[in-house]
This record gives sequence, C-alpha cells and structure tokens, in this order.
Amino acid sequence: MSSLQRRIRGSVVLNAASVALAIGWSATAFAGARIYVDQNGVGGKCDENRDWATAQHSATPVCSIEKGMALAQTGDTVYVRGGRYLRSKPLGIGKSNIALKAYPGEHVLLDFSAATTGNGINYGANGVLLEGFEIANVPEECVSCWNSNDLVIRRNHIHHCGLIKVGGKYQNAIASYGNNVVIEQNIVHDTGSHCMYLTGDHIMVRNNVIYRTIAPEGRGSYGIQFGTGESSVTNSAIVNNLISESVNRSAIVLYAPKATISNVVIANNVLMNNAMNPIYVYNDIKSTTFGPVQIRNNVFAENAGGNCVYFTDTKSCDTTPSMFTVSGNLTFGNSSALRFRDLAKRDYYPMGGSPLLKAGVPGYASTDYLGTPRPQRTAPDIGPFEAVVTGRTASGH
Repeated sequence: MSSLQRRIRGSVVLNAASVALAIGWSATAFAGARIYVDQNGVGGKCDENRDWATAQHSATPVCSIEKGMALAQTGDTVYVRGGRYLRSKPLGIGKSNIALKAYPGEHVLLDFSAATTGNGINYGANGVLLEGFEIANVPEECVSCWNSNDLVIRRNHIHHCGLIKVGGKYQNAIASYGNNVVIEQNIVHDTGSHCMYLTGDHIMVRNNVIYRTIAPEGRGSYGIQFGTGESSVTNSAIVNNLISESVNRSAIVLYAPKATISNVVIANNVLMNNAMNPIYVYNDIKSTTFGPVQIRNNVFAENAGGNCVYFTDTKSCDTTPSMFTVSGNLTFGNSSALRFRDLAKRDYYPMGGSPLLKAGVPGYASTDYLGTPRPQRTAPDIGPFEAVVTGRTASGH
C-alpha cells in the first residue's frame, strides 16, 4: 500500500451511524524526486531527451507532461511550470503513486479547445494526486477516473466541460468510479451535465465551490450525483461545499437503482439557487438499498422546487424514511440573507452576521477552501469558507 493510499484510507473513520473525517491529510505524501515540465521556458529551455536525473533541475526540464510522467518513479512529483498548454487529445495518467502538480505560484492552463472529441484527463492508475491546474474547454469529461483508486483531486479550477453530446448525452466535469477518493478545494462550474458524478467506497467531497450545470437543450443534470445504475456509494461524505445554479435539477441527487447508498453524510453545505429541491432522493426504486444517511446542518436557500429534501416514494418532503436523519438544516427564501461578500460576483465568503458562521457540524475538515484552519469560533462555518476571526468579528482575506 502506498503512502498516499494509507493517508486516504485514514481520512475516513466509521462508526455505526455516521461518517467522521480525520483532519490530518498531509500535502507532503510524496517525498521522492521533483521532475520539471516547462514547455514555455519559464525556468529553462526544455528538451524531451533528458533523463530522470537531469529533469530534476528546474533549469533543465522536459517539454511535455507525458514525458515528465514517463520519467517519474514511485513517490515522485511532476511539477508543471506556468503557461498555457494547448491540447488536442486527452492526457492519460497511466503511472501509479505519483503527483502531478502545477508549480506553486504559477498559473498552468490545460486548454483542450484544440480537441473536438474525448476527455481531458483520463486516470488509468492508482494513488495519484492532481493539484493546482486550470482544466478547461474539454469536449467530454474534464477529469475521468474509471476504476482508479486512492486518488486526490485538489485545488483545481475545472470548467466548460462536457458540452459535446456523446451517445445522446452531455458529459460531466469530474467522474469517478473508484474507491478512496478525495475531491477537495476545487472550483467546478459550467458543465454540460453533472459537475461531479461519483460512485465507490470512501468518497470525500469537501470544501469545493460548484455552480452552473449548463444542461444544453434542457437536459437534466445535478451538481453532484452519488450512485448510478448498479454502482454503490458507501462510507462517504459531501461536506462544506457550495452548490448553486443547477439549471434544471437539484444540487445533490442520491440515485442507485440497482445498488446501495449507505453510511453517507451530507453536512455543512450551502445549496442554493437550484431549479429543484436542494437534495433529491430516488427512494421509490425497490431494488435500491439505503443504509444510514445523515443530512445535517446544511443551508437551503432560494431553491425553486422548495427548500427541503425531496423523497420520490412520497413525492414530497413531508415524510423522512427511517434510514434517513434530516436535522439542523436552515432554510432561507433569498440567497442574499446568507450575507456573502459579493453574491453577484460569486464571491461566497461569509461576512459578519452571516447565518453560516459557527453553524456547522464539527469533525469533517480541518481547513477550508483557502487553507484557513477550522473552526475559527466555537463551531465550524457552513460552506467552503471559514471566516477569519479578527478581534470579535469575521473578516475577509
């Protein structure tokens, strides 16, 4: 088992009724060599013929991300220097137990606008960290993880994905079908279908900003879908996210018509301005097995279908099935009541007097979207941002 795999497995601690998150996943899981990719000559002139030892120096990088990953050995980090990387085909990750990261402090755009079909990033390996990139203009899925396990997708800006119809359907921003996956501190928006489409065991989605499923031609789509077809979601959580502007459907859907959704927590999220209810549960499908599901301390605001959890068996929010706990959720008729710094500009940082402050359930995240320690007060804030305490008030960065 790799060091990354051990850390991810340790990030979810189960008990009989809930999913609780440990708060110490380290950003230093990879202690091997640094391999430099520098197509644009930020630190040095690149050469594809360099070997592993030479490419460890920023002044002697290789040119392509593929070459950097080919050179990387177990535990190595491939650092991609700043600039635009125009791509006409998918980037395949086929080597396990490596990190692929944008160089700290430099903007790296993986621009797939030269592609007419295909995904952006295709995972085909386990134990991979993907961090710090802008990934945009992908015809199909921006990040696709088919049967890859022990993954971290962190601090990326992922947008304009899946706007090409394939098999009569538009595609997702992030799709994952593996186990032990952490998706955190990303901004994900403007997708043809779901922003995240996830199945597996031990899935953690936290501290993300998610908005605008475009849903061309009026097709339905959700911010996050947990479960699909015959694929289960177990021992997993969606916590401290903001999900907004699903133009035809809900922020979150639980759907596994021939599978199991069990030991799942949905807590501390802001779910607002969606076309239907904030959370939609398909529980009238007799072959679906629901285990304990907790929906706690979320904020529901200005959702057109009603600010409540909708269950399809009763076609209402009025009766909560026995395997569900729905408690501590706050509802608001207008999103402006949440007192964000600038709602019109999608600046979702909560200001003083916001009902999000110290209203969350503790234990799910030690930091926020920006890396600010949680909690700053007696309890964590709801949503992806933890407002910094200055004196006795909350302030911005």
